[in-house]
Amino acid sequence: MLDEQVTLVQSFPDFVTEMQTKLADADSYHVGVITSDAYPFNQPGCTLDGALVSQTGGAGASNAVCAPFASGKRWMDETEPNLNAKFSCAGQVGTSGSGDEHPMYAMQLAVGPGLGGIGACNEGFIREDALLVVVLITDEEDDHEIQACMQDPQPGSPGEPADWFNVMVGGVLRATGDGLLISIVGPLFTWLVAVPAAYVMAFVLEWGIFGILLSAVLDEGCRSYFYWRRWRTNRWQHTHVHALEAKAEKDLVQQGF
Repeated sequence: MLDEQVTLVQSFPDFVTEMQTKLADADSYHVGVITSDAYPFNQPGCTLDGALVSQTGGAGASNAVCAPFASGKRWMDETEPNLNAKFSCAGQVGTSGSGDEHPMYAMQLAVGPGLGGIGACNEGFIREDALLVVVLITDEEDDHEIQACMQDPQPGSPGEPADWFNVMVGGVLRATGDGLLISIVGPLFTWLVAVPAAYVMAFVLEWGIFGILLSAVLDEGCRSYFYWRRWRTNRWQHTHVHALEAKAEKDLVQQGF
């Protein structure tokens, strides 16, 4: 990963410039960095999976305390005077990590409620009305690593790709105000897909535990397709949070503000 780290550091200025260009019309934005496993060099108390990086250490790292940020939190925003320098500092996390890399699990924790609560490591980073963009930079596949010396399998992120997709896209839909739909779809697919499929595959076809596992994969796959279709319809742009914002803007214009 050292070669990729060097290339990444060299690309930081262009990356930040392009990001600022794309977000030029945005009212505000939050930028954070996480690692693919627990990061022992981070600020004490925030060395766990999914915590935003505010200081680095180890081989190939910037080996610096990158905070404080202008936001006053553990993430950068549009008020950062030198975003390029701060982002380069936090982004150069080095190569002294665990062989059990699990970027999908870390990503889910980073945007979850646990780390986003008051006083938690990622407090204030996630906003319900904001678009979430995730950029993954890695030279490893998740959930496949074998420890080189002892040849011990490493578990990687829990779950399967369909689970990861559902957590992220479902969370994004909830952020737009589509939470009721997601709450209905989950139990619906469990009883209409997972349970009947498990019964048929395990007992009728006599596939046993393999049939139960296959039914779970089928369930997650169906949900993934549904969430993807829901997102692609763009209905979330005309309902809930986005609709309320558009109406508020229209009312302000009509009132002459």
